[in-house]
Amino acid sequence: MEFRKRGTILLYAFTIMPDHWHALWTLKVDISLGRAVHDISRWISYPSRQVGNDILWQEGFHDHKVRGDSPITCIVDYIESNPVRARLVDSTSDWPWSSAHPEYSGRLDRAFLGHERWER
Repeated sequence: MEFRKRGTILLYAFTIMPDHWHALWTLKVDISLGRAVHDISRWISYPSRQVGNDILWQEGFHDHKVRGDSPITCIVDYIESNPVRARLVDSTSDWPWSSAHPEYSGRLDRAFLGHERWER
């Protein structure tokens, strides 16, 4: 959310898992994707480093270009369902580190998806 507030990205969906994270975003500034992923990973892990508990992230990252006809809602569902598939919670809205959690209602860039479910 911090990078969205700074105007670095448009954020559509995210989930932070114990050893990796997923996000659907658009870069709004002229920085490399690798630099953005690095900066966001450091920002995500900052609170745990403060209490001496470094997150051991997976090495590297995998990016996927989303084209105009791609089913964006399917990608959002995939990202937000990660904690359910990993059996960490029963419902996507129960995972506190996900755009599916009610805390993030109205704080995402989803209006373009055109349905009230996505306009949160």
